[in-house]
Parts: sequence; C-alpha cells; structure tokens
Amino acid sequence: QKTAYEIYQCDWSSDVCSSDLCPAILNKVYSVHFISPTQGVVGLQAAVSTTTDGGVTWTSSGVISALPVGEPVNITGIHMSQTGLVINALSSTGMFRSADGGVTWANTFTFINRVGLHLTWINDNELWAFCKENLIIKSVDAGLTWTIVRAQSAGPQQHEAGHFRSE
Repeated sequence: QKTAYEIYQCDWSSDVCSSDLCPAILNKVYSVHFISPTQGVVGLQAAVSTTTDGGVTWTSSGVISALPVGEPVNITGIHMSQTGLVINALSSTGMFRSADGGVTWANTFTFINRVGLHLTWINDNELWAFCKENLIIKSVDAGLTWTIVRAQSAGPQQHEAGHFRSE
C-alpha cells in the first residue's frame, strides 16, 4: 500500500504524474497537503480530491461551484484542517472554502486581475495568501474572512510565496 509520502516521489516537473506510485487522479496536480500519512488533499484544475488511505483511492469534489463558469482555474494552494472537514483553496481568481470536506464551496475572497499564487498557514485558523502585484491577505478564522495585509498595486513586484518559522 502506498503512503502519502510516496506520492511525493512523482515527477512533478512535467506537470503530469507519471510514476506508478501515483494514481491517475494526480495528473495535473497544482498543490498538495497531507494532515497525516493517510489523509490529504490535492488541488487540481478547478477541483480538489481527498484521500483517507494514503493515496490509494481519491474522492473528487468535482468542479468548485463558486469558481467563475467556463474559466480554467488551477487550485495553486490548498489547506485541510486537522479534522479533515475545512478545506481552503487558493486559485488565481480568489479564495474558496469548504466546511464539509469539499462537498460544497463558498467564495470567501475575490482577486482583481487573477493574482493568487501561494497559500501558507501557521495553524488551522491562521492562513496567508501571497499574490502578484504585491497583494498579501490573511485569515485568522480558518478562512471564513480575509483581511488585506498589503494592498494590491501595479508594478513588477510579486510575492511568489511566504512561510513562517516559530521557535
């Protein structure tokens, strides 16, 4: 049986998971988050899939209903709470949240100019999104609401990613 950590052995450089360790659902994976060796979530194109058996089987949420219709949108950042119920998904168009493991979705923040790039977190409640055009937003209530930390502004700068370290 595969473990969640074996999934990381996939060849991500080609944008297609070609290893025999990777189930077919993992083609075009844009983000990954595991909360244990067996339970995790992946961000795909306009959808997420979850596993509870280390990646042997996957359940797809289908297309996130809150996304703009007809637009190809990749889920470039994904976070699953320790309970497995709350999932926050970052796309270029905005932030999306599910409180029922991916069955239903709500749009919790909309970006201007398709700027969403990277999602990181300190814990299940505090999440940060880093974007093009200097925009940084954060949530301290598990993704229910978002506040602007750094306002969006035109220019060549962008925040590709951000991570936090505690001692």
